[in-house]
Amino acid sequence: MPTEILALSWTVQVALASGYAAYIIAYRGIRSHHSAQDTLFSVLVFSLIASTTLWWLRTNSPFVAGLSAFLCCIATASLYRSAGAPLLSWCLRKAKISWADDTPSAWARLQENRSVRVSQIAVWLNDGSKLICEDVAKFDGLPYAPFILGTNGDVLMYVSHTHPKDGDPKAQPTTLVEGAGARVTYIPASQIARVTIRHEAEISPRPPAAETPAASSKA
Repeated sequence: MPTEILALSWTVQVALASGYAAYIIAYRGIRSHHSAQDTLFSVLVFSLIASTTLWWLRTNSPFVAGLSAFLCCIATASLYRSAGAPLLSWCLRKAKISWADDTPSAWARLQENRSVRVSQIAVWLNDGSKLICEDVAKFDGLPYAPFILGTNGDVLMYVSHTHPKDGDPKAQPTTLVEGAGARVTYIPASQIARVTIRHEAEISPRPPAAETPAASSKA
């Protein structure tokens, strides 16, 4: 870090530090494709919020003003990530401007999506076998539940069943053992051929198709 930054006023240091913390939260997991310029200007945008807060609280003590500026930045970044970014994408689609949402990859979107509840995960290996967690709810509350998707494509999961390429699925009763704990499995990206994830969803039944005259004549 350049020593010149430490020579700046405390208000500038607070604004920059708050802006960077906000940037980390707003783009957590989806900033690997950002250039140095993207990072710099994103930090400066969030820093404006901190600077505005510091100006409004200029008559307060530095501690109160600095802490408030930092918390305002964090709150703004959290709100942007949870609601602002999806709303912006929706508005751009409705206005027929763009369907893009700046997600670097589908894998990155799968990593950061926590708005749905996952029910199952299966990982196909290069040798044709498969590792399955049939009910991830059984592992709720454990350190790596329901699973971890690494940025380089590796997976960390609790395996309840294994399925050989030529054979039947086999239960793994020792994955979760009372007294001994839970056994998590690390799968390197180089060994993974495919990943499928099932999530809970309410699927309304389709109405029966209307019978056409042609169809009724063939019956």
